[in-house]
Amino acid sequence: MTTNVFAKSPELRDWAVEGHGASQVDLGLLLRSLTPNKKHPDYFRTNRPILPVSELADSEHFMLPHLTDSAKRRIVAVAALKANLLSFFESNPIFVSLYQKYVEKYMGLIVKNK
Repeated sequence: MTTNVFAKSPELRDWAVEGHGASQVDLGLLLRSLTPNKKHPDYFRTNRPILPVSELADSEHFMLPHLTDSAKRRIVAVAALKANLLSFFESNPIFVSLYQKYVEKYMGLIVKNK
């Protein structure tokens, strides 16, 4: 989809990567860095590397600057653990099947998404 959109409106890529959307693209890169699957497509063709989890706490885009280093590292550790667990469950057909069969039908009560 991004290939088609950027082919028709290349200024959107510039807006996202170098303009007002750049902070969101940076945040997306940081969030992708949390997951165990590091082979995410580079939709915006930024050629920016996925960061090791050990470097995420040092990013000015990811953390509140007033936190201590240890607090930042704890937050990153918990976020990485959550990303790993979620990735494990979402990639396991047994858990996906159980979720779809027993849980998903009730999620509309909470999410209100049709």
